[in-house]
Amino acid sequence: MNVQISVKKELEMQRKAKMQKRAFTLIELLVVIAIIALLLSVLMPSLRKAREQARQAVCTSHLHSWGVSFGLYGNDWDQKVCPALAYFNNNTVIVSWDQNLDKYYGDEKIRFCASAKKIGTIQGTLPVDHRWGWKNVAWQIPTTDIKGTKEIVQGSYGMNIFADYPSPNVWEPAGSEWLAMHWGMLTEKNGREIPILGDCMWREGFPLNTDTPPSSEPREGIWPPGGSGQPEQLNRWNIRRHTKSVDLVFYDGSVRHLLLPELWTLRWCKGFDTNKTITFPAWMTK
Repeated sequence: MNVQISVKKELEMQRKAKMQKRAFTLIELLVVIAIIALLLSVLMPSLRKAREQARQAVCTSHLHSWGVSFGLYGNDWDQKVCPALAYFNNNTVIVSWDQNLDKYYGDEKIRFCASAKKIGTIQGTLPVDHRWGWKNVAWQIPTTDIKGTKEIVQGSYGMNIFADYPSPNVWEPAGSEWLAMHWGMLTEKNGREIPILGDCMWREGFPLNTDTPPSSEPREGIWPPGGSGQPEQLNRWNIRRHTKSVDLVFYDGSVRHLLLPELWTLRWCKGFDTNKTITFPAWMTK
């Protein structure tokens, strides 16, 4: 009996010894945790970069789809560019470009850049409940369709109003200076330099030759960039949506990834000076 007890004790001692050998000490656990933390610190920037590249790829795909939609509209309307804002019923109904193109695209997802799908929370000063977009949020505005049916329009892209076919309206009456600055035809020469649509904080804008970038990047929800009153319109596209850049689709259907200073080198409207000297603030270039 004593021999059997001794054997059992010996086996138990051997089992405990093996368990102790397999177990980690506190120091070993801390070393493992430190190694994992180090690996994560090395991998996280690469993961963030990969995630941003994936979002930008989606954005590029969406803008390609918009380029096709504008092209299909042009095929139906003698190569005219779809109006950014169409006015009906004595200018009481305003229909935006994405509503005008709704029969040419089938997926509502292309309204949004993958980096700005969430709707902004900052309400603007218009007499309707709308939301301003920004670099990582989308805009929203209650509006109507051609039949006058009320609906909510959302998105994170904005159209260059000077890209559309000139048609007199409440903002640009016949003979106005701005109306003469429109391009309007997809057959325009050097169409690769005329932007139609791209990453933007609002659904449209009038980029003017006199627009200059703000000295500091406005905080999210601060409207307009740089101060009070109506913002300089080109700055609606001047947002760091893809780190230091934005995506735009052009007259020829091409989609390009542009650094923010490059926005001032494009032919936004007739007479836009693409060679003027501008000192860009650090927030746009760093």
